[in-house]
Amino acid sequence: MIDAKRSKDLIFIVGMHRSGTSCLTGCLEDLGVYNEADMAHVNKASSNPKGNRESPDVHLFNEVVLKRNGYKWSNIPNKAIPWIASDYKIAEFVLENMINQAKPSMAVVKDPRIALMPYQWLSIAPNAACIISLRHPMTVAKSLLKRSNLPIEEGLKLWADYNREVLPLAQEYNIPVLSYDLPPEQYIQRFRQIAAALGLDAHKQIKFYDANFNTVGGKKAEDTESLPDSVKQLYKALLVQSEKQDFSLRVHVREQVAPAEGENMKMVEMINSLEKGLYPSGKFWVNFGHVLLKTGRPVSAFQAFKKALKMGKINMSFIAGFLKSIYYTLILRKKEN
Repeated sequence: MIDAKRSKDLIFIVGMHRSGTSCLTGCLEDLGVYNEADMAHVNKASSNPKGNRESPDVHLFNEVVLKRNGYKWSNIPNKAIPWIASDYKIAEFVLENMINQAKPSMAVVKDPRIALMPYQWLSIAPNAACIISLRHPMTVAKSLLKRSNLPIEEGLKLWADYNREVLPLAQEYNIPVLSYDLPPEQYIQRFRQIAAALGLDAHKQIKFYDANFNTVGGKKAEDTESLPDSVKQLYKALLVQSEKQDFSLRVHVREQVAPAEGENMKMVEMINSLEKGLYPSGKFWVNFGHVLLKTGRPVSAFQAFKKALKMGKINMSFIAGFLKSIYYTLILRKKEN
């Protein structure tokens, strides 16, 4: 578990795919919040011209957890997705790196898959901030049809699956919900209200928001009434949360209890999966190049240490992170042997 004083510098964005999470993240960046998904790693597409803004480490971690349980982003179970003990250790390490990288700014943690396991993520970062991004289910379904050729019925079911744990989270902790369907002026006004509560300079210019990106139909009252009952009830409940003017940004989720790994569920398997996909170089520990030194390019831990020494940037934060990398590396090598 991360110390509460450090985790307060994290802002979790929780929301389904195609629900305005990228827009919310980009607006936070406009106010000086750090995003690990810098321009070198932003995944741009015609469906998301300004990039999906997803945190690469978090994204790949979530992908590995889903794959290990036999799922993928578009095919998930109607139940909570379990973590094992080492997942918490690795997720904590990933978040610690993001905090180090962002200093002295806050860091945004964004990946739609967080919505499938929000309690696990938030439990390791007590006192972190959390914002939920909401979009009309039919709009999301139509967007998924356009982007991924996913049938409307499947898109609606997927929307419900992603938001099933989001609703109780919002209700229990009174987390602010920002509706992507709001008219532009109202969206920015609500965003600035939340940003001010975070202690950010809410009066800065917001350049990222573009109303032209939210053009898919499906927000009319008749669209809501035509939704399947379970989806409609879930959406209306989240809509109520989005209209609340009093909210709590800081979340203190109770610590989660995870089962110990079996013989086939070792920490090294997770690390190996992350190593292969995290960066072009295929090295997991390249974090210490652009994370701690902000060089903008991946370098190994020892290269980072050498560069930090030359630049006079050796401090307690760097040393702690560097030693932790060695510590985890030794653990992994021991497990491999």
